[in-house]
Amino acid sequence: MWYRAFGAAEAHAAEPSLLRASVAKPGPVLVGEHVTIIVELLTATTFASAPAFEFPKIPGALLMKPEERPVLGTEQIDGESYTVQRRELAFFVMRPGVAQIPPFTVRFESPPRFGEEAVEHRLTTPALQVEARMPPGAENLPGLIAARELRVDQTWHPQPQKARVGDVFTRTVTLTAPDVPGMVFPPLPLAKVDGLAVYAKPPAVQDQVERGELTGQRVETVTYLCERPGRFTLPALVIP
Repeated sequence: MWYRAFGAAEAHAAEPSLLRASVAKPGPVLVGEHVTIIVELLTATTFASAPAFEFPKIPGALLMKPEERPVLGTEQIDGESYTVQRRELAFFVMRPGVAQIPPFTVRFESPPRFGEEAVEHRLTTPALQVEARMPPGAENLPGLIAARELRVDQTWHPQPQKARVGDVFTRTVTLTAPDVPGMVFPPLPLAKVDGLAVYAKPPAVQDQVERGELTGQRVETVTYLCERPGRFTLPALVIP
C-alpha cells in the first residue's frame, strides 16, 4: 500500500515522499514467532537523517526496530527516480488471536530538491494485522517459546545438600535464544514445594545485537528458604 506525504514547508512541491508497509509472512504464525514488518521509505532526492518510528503500544504484542543498517536502493515510479530505504521491524504476538497494528508515524528528513535544505517528512503506515495460533496440543500450556534454538542454563548457590531450618539456596535459570527479545520469553513454571518458602526476584531481561543478529536473554532468580525439617524434591522444569 502506498502513502504519500510532503514536508510541511514544501506542501506545494511536485516531488513527494512515499511509504510502503506490509507483513513479510502472510497467513497465521505461531504465538511468539518473529514476524517481519517491512517498511520502505522513498524520496526523490536523498535521505538527510535516519527515520524515527513512533511505535504504538499493542496489547499482547511487541513491535520493535532491531539495530541494523537499512537496505538501500533505487526505483523508477511513473518515470520518476526514487531513493529507497527498506527497514525491517520485528513483531511478536504473545497470545493467540489477531493482533492489530494501528497506523503509526515515521519521520525523516530529505531535501525537496537536490542542493536545497532538508525538511521533515511525516508519513503514516497503513493498518496491518497478524494472526497468531498455538500449535495443536499446546493450547493449555502456560507459555510457549517459538525459536529455532533455545539454551537453558541453571546454577545453584550453594549446591543443594544437607541443610538446617533457615538455610537458603539460590537458583538462577537463564534462557537464551536467537531472534527473540528477552521480554517475549514467558515466565518460568517454577513449582512451589510445601516446606520451602519461595522468593523470586524480578526477571532480568537483556538483548544483544551483533552484526544485525538479535539474541534475547531472560534470567530468573529464585531463593528457597528451608522452613521445616524433611526431604524436599523440586519437580523437573519443563519449558515448551
